[in-house]
Amino acid sequence: MQHALSRLSCAAALTLAIGAQAAIVSFDAPTQIDIDNNTNVASYQESGFVLSGQAPSYLTLHTIGSAGSGGLFLVANSPLMLTTAGGGLFSLLGIDYGLFDPDGAGVLTIEGLLNDNSLLNAMLALGGLASFQFQDWSGLKSVTFSATADLVLDNINAVPEPGTAALAALAFSGLVLVRRRARIG
Repeated sequence: MQHALSRLSCAAALTLAIGAQAAIVSFDAPTQIDIDNNTNVASYQESGFVLSGQAPSYLTLHTIGSAGSGGLFLVANSPLMLTTAGGGLFSLLGIDYGLFDPDGAGVLTIEGLLNDNSLLNAMLALGGLASFQFQDWSGLKSVTFSATADLVLDNINAVPEPGTAALAALAFSGLVLVRRRARIG
């Protein structure tokens, strides 16, 4: 029985840990954007993450992203928020971004809301499609993107942080192993 419990708890821990792998919101096979008619908030969900903003402010488009892939068009001065689908914490690793009109100019502001309600900020000059890698952007509740010009977002690379359930399963697994070794020895 203990052997079966040990195996079961290890399997549960591994299954839950799979959800903590990196996800890329690529917009390559876009799903439908849902609009709440009462609030006029539009939501787009992909790879375990949700992007939300005012209904007429963004649109997924084919061939505007990296290497001609799909991307997300965001209207100037329209904030767009990224959260996990389950409302948990996550880390932001990188994004591809650029101006929709390559002859324009502007700034992309990225604001991360941490679990303790403090903020992280980054301001990036807009030009041709470029990549940006974030350093130590973890423990985030949400990230908000806003730009002074129409822009394209692509390949949002984020990692959901392991939830309490995964940690509890690992702790349970450890307790079972310790108890089993104590009985053997």
